[in-house]
Amino acid sequence: MKLMIHLRFAFTASILLVSNLLTAQTCPVISSITSSSAVCVGRSFTLEVIATSPDASPLTYSWFKNGVAITSATANQYIISSFSAADADTYTVKVGNACGTPTSSSAVQLTASSVPTITSAFVSPQLICEGDSYTAKVVASSNAGGSLSYQWKRAGGVPVPGATNAVLNFTGLKTTDAGLYTVDVINSCGPTPSSTLQLDVLQKPIITLNPVGTTICVGASINISADVTGATAYKWQKDGIDIGNSTKTFTVSTAIAANAGVYTFLAW
Repeated sequence: MKLMIHLRFAFTASILLVSNLLTAQTCPVISSITSSSAVCVGRSFTLEVIATSPDASPLTYSWFKNGVAITSATANQYIISSFSAADADTYTVKVGNACGTPTSSSAVQLTASSVPTITSAFVSPQLICEGDSYTAKVVASSNAGGSLSYQWKRAGGVPVPGATNAVLNFTGLKTTDAGLYTVDVINSCGPTPSSTLQLDVLQKPIITLNPVGTTICVGASINISADVTGATAYKWQKDGIDIGNSTKTFTVSTAIAANAGVYTFLAW
């Protein structure tokens, strides 16, 4: 009689041990969840968790933002249709089944990013003389959108070949360089176009009539002429000193010895 009671107790204990082992294996197992990310403002973003239910019972989901349950977020995906700064936070999800004890995910940190902001740019318009150099430059912040790239364009959106830096350099300007320019500053969220640069190139003046040296008798009149195209202003110098004449002709009604010298016509 004593032997039979001892055997029944040992058999019951064995059943309970197996039952406890099986219960511990039935809770959900999370295999992956969306990684922490910087999300572009205005874009759609999906949080997703992948989980399995070892006992094949149905899975349930509950998403949390900063520890607070999100209303109606009860699927394995939580979609933010248009991400904003207010959506930047820490997200988790609890996955449940018949086990009765939900499995919590690791935290996903979402931060907001946006297209670049141009903080300083060139001054427009620019009037540069033909043959001179000019540099246009922009400075921009990435707004957490990753590395910046650049593309300068001419009027009509035509890319300037090789102009993919923050600085656009002109060396030996030609009249064909004149026109309208913009630059797109680009990050992972998209481009930000700059304001328009109006670049005017002033053609170098061409002297079409050079003054001719001569010998003048004291008391005679002096009349020296020059001509130019493409100039907006001109002046005369005597021995390298301005003489206050801004016309194309230098005249003296009665020459004196002091009028002798080297006269130069300057145009620009």
